[in-house]
Amino acid sequence: MCKAVAYVRVSTEEQVKNGSGLDIQKREIEEYVKANNIKLVAIFEDKGVSGANDVSKRKGLKDLIQYCRENEVNKVLVTKMDRLARDVYIQLWIEKELKVYDIEIESINEDNLNGNDYMTVAMRQMVAVFAELEKNRIADRLVSGRREKAEKKGQKASGNCPFGYKYKYNEQGKNPVVVIDEEKAKIVKEIFSDYLKGLSLKQIADKLNDKGITTQRGNKWSKQAVQTILKNDFYTGIVRFDDIVKEGNHEAIINKITFGKVQSKLNRNRRNKG
Repeated sequence: MCKAVAYVRVSTEEQVKNGSGLDIQKREIEEYVKANNIKLVAIFEDKGVSGANDVSKRKGLKDLIQYCRENEVNKVLVTKMDRLARDVYIQLWIEKELKVYDIEIESINEDNLNGNDYMTVAMRQMVAVFAELEKNRIADRLVSGRREKAEKKGQKASGNCPFGYKYKYNEQGKNPVVVIDEEKAKIVKEIFSDYLKGLSLKQIADKLNDKGITTQRGNKWSKQAVQTILKNDFYTGIVRFDDIVKEGNHEAIINKITFGKVQSKLNRNRRNKG
């Protein structure tokens, strides 16, 4: 009986967009092996990972390749070729690596891409090129959307909110708006105040850690984390994205005069150390 392993992958955007989640892919593969008398020995998965990521950054795919090197496997099954890679060079590398062990890649929903004759191989490569093209188009649209948010709407373009702010969503859980997190905003004001009073970055970090206060990501405070707060003009109501600098539509926590005094002191301290 033919032995196979399977690989399933979703990126966060794709899960939200079309619902082709890991469970759906696994179910399709399980139905396929049952109908085709294939023994499925393992399923490897990457969740929330781009198909453009290098193999070294995709634990599931890396584990699959290592498994194939160490065990008897005839096929690697995927629901579609773009689950394997959205970068033509990565796909070619994976195919060549598996070919060393006489392992075929089989797409259960793209029968015309299965096989090793020169026309099928060329077709797979063309599909990989178009998958990479679509990936780049999506990236361009995301950047354009973020620029528009910053330039036309004065909104934070992307990413997590800085410490002292949080996202507020509408009733449908969409359209996030940046609002002040009142408790954390008090801490931000205290950080600026302490620095102007003469406390060093390390002293401020130690003070926060002694109180059991963590950063936005739940980590302990460091000098660098405190400095990041002090240098971030988002706290004055400014939004930045690439070359765009604009008054945002979020409420400021620190006034521009206080922020300017802190920048001057940071610059003086840096010059003195130099």
